[in-house]
Amino acid sequence: MNRRIVLPLSLVLLLVATFFVFPLFLPRVTFLVDVPYSDTVLAVQKRELFFTQLQSGYLLDVEEVSLTLDADQLLDSVNKRSRFIIASPLVSMKLKNTNVPAMLVGQGRSTEYASFFEHFWQIDEEVMLDTMQYPDLLTALVGEADAERFAAFFPSDLVFLKGKDEQDSIFADRVSRMLKERQVITIVAPSLGPWAIPLLKDESIQWVVPAEYLSMIPQKQQSGVLVPDLVAAMKALLSGKDGVRVLKWKTINL
Repeated sequence: MNRRIVLPLSLVLLLVATFFVFPLFLPRVTFLVDVPYSDTVLAVQKRELFFTQLQSGYLLDVEEVSLTLDADQLLDSVNKRSRFIIASPLVSMKLKNTNVPAMLVGQGRSTEYASFFEHFWQIDEEVMLDTMQYPDLLTALVGEADAERFAAFFPSDLVFLKGKDEQDSIFADRVSRMLKERQVITIVAPSLGPWAIPLLKDESIQWVVPAEYLSMIPQKQQSGVLVPDLVAAMKALLSGKDGVRVLKWKTINL
């Protein structure tokens, strides 16, 4: 083969080999998660997490584990090159009474067992909607009594809460009429109940729901998903600024 071809070709092959082999030696950040968490909260942020970690010199690993395993078995599958292990809330609950390694990051909706972990991410639902902005769309808050804490982020005439003794079907009918009157395009629902089933039949309505409810919404009606901001928390962790950290929520448009 002509030397003028061999040398450039060799350099290209060397660069390609380096591109594929070098990452194998990078340290890992492993998400140790149950399957529902992996399919929802993690799935919609996985791509951004991968690039965030790669920029800091880490590779992303995801280990899905069964919650039927004993607590002392949950860590067995974790890559030995893992610099940090991020446990989902349910996995964190199982691990809190074990010999928790220093690199394990726990998660939970309260800090009652944060003391078991050197790093802990608290999921704060109180701030899940405070950054939502839909300037070009009419957006309504719909839900039961627990959604009232988010009412301040919406115009008062676009907040529809189910009464304590109100039947699901009656609430759904009432909401449907009001949405049409106000020409609402998007519903934000912090949780879903049986009342949502009739409303989902209206294909003109778009929905924004927490990740765990996304599978209940037809794909063409999915406007956005609410998730704890794992990317921001990961950046803080890798920069050494993390201890007990409150996870803010963000909306990912779909």
